[in-house]
Amino acid sequence: MHGRATALGAGTVLNALATATGSAFAIDAETTASVELDDSGAVRGSIAEAPDADTRLIERCVELAVEAFGDGEGGTVETESDLPMAAGLKSSSAAANATVLA
Repeated sequence: MHGRATALGAGTVLNALATATGSAFAIDAETTASVELDDSGAVRGSIAEAPDADTRLIERCVELAVEAFGDGEGGTVETESDLPMAAGLKSSSAAANATVLA
């Protein structure tokens, strides 16, 4: 089974953690996730722009989606993104959202 989905990044005006009031806005930069399920039972992830990056978040997203809606499948997940990592533009949130949707 194959799935592909896209999620937008965002910017933050006010951080809700610090003030209990926050605001964010979508930006025109996106992350796309491609998920291919198989019967391996294991999930492997990759990030196109950063082959050595930590893939635990996207792998865990696939594991949780399969646990809730699947039948013990494994597979691969790959993300591609216009968003720079660690720049405060919600790249991790966009990667997780796109992966779950895919």
